[in-house]
Order: sequence, then C-alpha cells, then structure tokens
Amino acid sequence: INSNGQVLFERGDEDAYENCLFLPAGTYYLTSEMIGSGPTAHATITTYYYELQNDTIKSVLAGGLRIKEVRLRKDTVNSSDDQVVRYSYNMAADKDRSSGFLLSTILYDYGFTTRGFSEVGGPGTTCDFQVRTSVSQVPVSTANGNPVFYAEVTEFFGDMLPNGSAAFGKRESTFSFSPDIGVLAYPFAPPVNYGYKRGLLLEVKEYNSDNQLKLETSNKYEFDAINHAHGITGLKVAYLKNDQQFDGIEADEFTFSFYFYHSQWVHQSEQTTTEYFQDGSRLVTKKQLFHDNPAHVQPTRIITTRSDGNTEVTVRRFPLDYDVSVNGGTDAMLIALDTMINKKFMANTLVEEYTLLLKSKNNIKPTGLNNNIANGGEILSGGIISTGNSAGFGSEALKGKVEIDTFIVAGKLVRYRVDGSNVVPDTVFVLDLGEPVLKSSFTASKVYNNSFIHDNRYRCTRKFDAFNEHAQPVQYHEPYGMITSVIYQGSTGLVNAVFNNTAIADAAYTGFESEEQGGFTYQESNVDSEGPFSAAAKTITGSRYFKPGIVSRAVSSAGKYILSYWATSAVNVSGSACSVENTDIGETIHGFTAYQVFLNFSSSGTVTLNSAGLLDELRLYPEAALVTSYSYQPLAGISEVCDANNYITRYEYDAFSRLQYTEDHFG
Repeated sequence: INSNGQVLFERGDEDAYENCLFLPAGTYYLTSEMIGSGPTAHATITTYYYELQNDTIKSVLAGGLRIKEVRLRKDTVNSSDDQVVRYSYNMAADKDRSSGFLLSTILYDYGFTTRGFSEVGGPGTTCDFQVRTSVSQVPVSTANGNPVFYAEVTEFFGDMLPNGSAAFGKRESTFSFSPDIGVLAYPFAPPVNYGYKRGLLLEVKEYNSDNQLKLETSNKYEFDAINHAHGITGLKVAYLKNDQQFDGIEADEFTFSFYFYHSQWVHQSEQTTTEYFQDGSRLVTKKQLFHDNPAHVQPTRIITTRSDGNTEVTVRRFPLDYDVSVNGGTDAMLIALDTMINKKFMANTLVEEYTLLLKSKNNIKPTGLNNNIANGGEILSGGIISTGNSAGFGSEALKGKVEIDTFIVAGKLVRYRVDGSNVVPDTVFVLDLGEPVLKSSFTASKVYNNSFIHDNRYRCTRKFDAFNEHAQPVQYHEPYGMITSVIYQGSTGLVNAVFNNTAIADAAYTGFESEEQGGFTYQESNVDSEGPFSAAAKTITGSRYFKPGIVSRAVSSAGKYILSYWATSAVNVSGSACSVENTDIGETIHGFTAYQVFLNFSSSGTVTLNSAGLLDELRLYPEAALVTSYSYQPLAGISEVCDANNYITRYEYDAFSRLQYTEDHFG
C-alpha cells in the first residue's frame, strides 16, 4: 500500500516467492493479517534486499587532497631547469588500482529492534526495523584526519619515461595499514582507532632510469602490549523509542554500546638493506634492534650483520640501565643519574655507547636472551646491566661466552653533573685505541661500591666548564686546547657569538637582536628595528640597532682587550682603569663604519661607549681571542655572519625560506 492508500501488491500463502514488484522512491506500508487470536496472535513481516557488484572497482573518485607534483624552481622565470617530483598512489603490482584503504567499514543499512508492551497477560510486540541511510552510520573519519589511507606511494624524479620510470629514477614506498574496528550495530559507538599501527614504513625500493632495482630496504616492527600499553573505555547511549509499560505509564527506552581507546608502544625491530650492483652481485645488510630494558624506549643493542660475514654490535646504555642508589654518596655522576631518573625523568639520555666487531658470525654461540637472534648474549657478556635495575632484569640474563675474535673497536661515554636545577654534560670521553682490543679486557661502565666506574682507556675530548640558566653550554674546552665561549640569543638556543681562546667572563657581544644584552648594559628603550640594507639602512646585521645613547661593560681581569663595533658616526670610548691605546677605522658599508678600539686594563674596571649615532655589532674580547657572530631571519636561518675580521656574509631566502644566494662583504 502506498501513501495514498492504493494497494500495489497482494498475495496469499499460495503465491510464489518469485513475484517481484519494482517500486519507485516513496513511502510504503506493509500489512499482514494476524495468525491466531487472543494473547497468542502474532504476525511476521520480513524484508530482503540485495545488490550485485560484478567487477572490482579500481578507480573511484573521492574527496581529499593528495600531493600530485612538487617543483623546485631555481629560476623564477625559466622553468626548463625545474626539479620535478611526481607522486602516484596506485599499487606497484597493479598500476591501475588505487592503494587506498578506508579506515572504517562504511555502513549505510542496519537493523534494530523495538519492543511494545500490551496489557497485562499479553506477550507484547517486537518490531525489527531495517534502516538504510544516505550517509554511513559508522564514523569514517577520526581526529587523525583523512578517512582514506594510502599504503603505497611512488615518487618519480624528473620527466616520465616510456619504461615506467623517470629521468632520475623512482622510489616505491609501502606503509603499514590497520583498519579501525567499530561495533556495526546501533547506536554505533566510535570505532577503535588503530592509528598507531598505520603509516609505518615497511619497504622502500629505489630504481634507476632504466627501471633497474638499485636499493631495497625492508623494516619490521614490534608492538609491546605488556609494558607500554594503555587504554580507556567509553560508553555511548542512544534513544530507541517511547514504550507503553504494563501499568500504563509511558517510559523511554535506551540502548548502549561500549567502545575503547588504546595504544601500544611501537618500535622498529629489524631493517634489511640490499644493494644491487651492475655486475649482478649484491650486498645484504641486516640490522636488528633490541629493547632489552622495558623501563625506557631506546634500543640497547643494534646488531648489524652483512652478507660478507662481518657482524657489528653497538651497545647503548641509558640512565635506567644502571642500578643507582646514592645513599649519601658524593660521586657527581651517580647524583646526576639519580636526578635524571627520579626528578628530571631524562630516561632517553645516552650515557655510553660502544661498538664490537666479530670477525665471523660462525663464532657466535646462541643464548636464551632473545630467540629472535642467536648471537645476542655472546656479544653482550655483562654488557647491558651489571647489577640489575628498576626494570627487573640483570646481568645473569646476559651471561655468555666471549669468543676470542670479539673486539671492541670504538666507544663513547658522557659523564653528567647537576648544575643548579639542571642536569648537564660534564665530560665527553672516547675510547683511545691504537688497535681493536678484546672484549674480555674491556670494562663497560657500571655502578660499583657507590661509584660510577668505566674503562680506563676512555680519554677526555671535551670538558664543559659552565652553563647558563637554560642549560646551554657557555664555556667548554678540549684537553690541551683553547677555551671556547658561547653567547646565545635569549632562550631560543640560537648562537649569537662564538669566542675562541677566552673565558666567557672576559667576553661580551650584542647585535641588539634579543632581550639578552650579551654582557653589556644599556637601556632597552634605546633599541629599535628596521630591515637590513634598506634604502635608509639602520642596521649592519639583523633587524635591530642601538639609537644614540650609552652602553657599558664591566671588565674583571686586567689585560689588553679589543672593542669593536659598527657605527654611523664617531663613538666616545672611555672607562675606569683602562686606557685607549689605538683605534683602527675600517671601511664604510651602507652608512656604517667598522671600528676597532684597543684597550689596556691595568685592573678590573669599566668601559663606556657614548654614541651620537646608530650602533650595531658590538664586541669586547681579549686581544688574543677571536670571535664570530651570527644573526638570523625568523623561520629561515642564518641571515648574516660577521667573522673575526669583521667581514660580513649575508644570506638571502625566498618566500618559502629557501636559500637563494650568498652575498660577501663587498656585495
């Protein structure tokens, strides 16, 4: 019966099921006579529909944006030298078929049941509704973005060639995919998001212009569902209908569905790289990464095996790999480790890394440390943990026989200390080996008798003397080498000036580019800004300059110093306990002239500059020191470098922050 009450189709039990009626869009009613009478009367109405799909759909127009082509244009006018990269998202094995996957199952039709209650004694009624909608009832998109995921991407470098490659070759990349899983029933709770399992690089193949495979890389990953798995549970409640209860009181009826949000720790466990050569030979390199300590997420062993028979093992140790118990001890390294673990949570800071070389992998005996590799424990005899740690595993699991052809070939170690409220590196060491040494003669770093000990062949390569409040090193030196001092641009971490052969206490620099005054004292209100080298330039570097006014600097040590600056007019230099021995005047660029004033301090004192014009690039340092200063363009990079001779190099960038050209001191 249609909405006008017209009977369109009628049949009895004797009618054949093959009878069909094709209906246009509209509203229709299905009616049926009741079977039986009284409380047991009932009727059943069932509907079916089906769809036919004969061929696999290989190309579907869908929404969303994907990068099709990237052009790097060297010449803003001529496009013939453009560097072009084109992208395809079709399958490598079936180039006419998209590699796209829907994150969730699309559901346009669904069923749900409502119940009605009759008067006391009756069985009530149950109605199963079949609903079909024009939009999917399961969310096909999540907060992670596009509802379609492309598992394969091919990059073509240069112009396309008839053989399917490009002028400079192509690269095929395959990524992991795991669909979201939803409850396909009303009220359709949000699907479980498996985004952390998607987008992992599984395979990369690189071809030359002749379509010959040159390099192949495959990766494997592991998911930790025990030590680093997290999840929360949600509940979605939806309205069904208003029912007539037994006692005649109307009540609402609801339904619900649980859903889950969870994630796991994902880490790479293996990488295999195959290089193919013109003569048909190939070199296979297999790298295995082991995370032996679940207390942190860093690889503790990296074992690299090559098809030529060589095996290389890199052992890495982090704060949580040591059993630290200070107990009132005074060892600076133990105090630093304890602070890193229990206060600063610096679990991923590298402490020691050393490399072993095995002449033949046949000499490596299997152990039970990790069934995925047969040579792990032999190489790591006592190598990861020496006394156990908070993660609950110790050296017993790592014991094994050390073969006589297992050699230590390189090593690096960093000792740390607590500096104020920060943990900072104190000393950097490297292994001083004239030739490889047997693993059995090497002492891996460990905690012993409330002290941090390491192999005595470690040699200091850098000692950090001082840090600022942002934990940035402001002074360090190499053994028997010069002292290096650094001044930073505020808290950005950008280096403003580097001084060689002087302590930070005797050096000062400012280009007036940040709130930090670099060791000088002046009124910040005297600083202004303007673009460099404009028609009426007011800066020599950067974008800020000092207007007429006074700048001073206190000097704590007697000796000879150089005061250098760029100014638009003469500057009066005076001070206490110092005399001006000489002034060198350099060239003039864009209205600024370079000055070098040679000062001699008989004791600690002060130097003062009284500028009647504009001032920029102000430096003070001992006569035997050298200084290089840097200015920056936001979101681009270095804009100017002023070297030890006061020569300036400029760097120009385009609108996309790409370096366009370099200009020397003379333009």
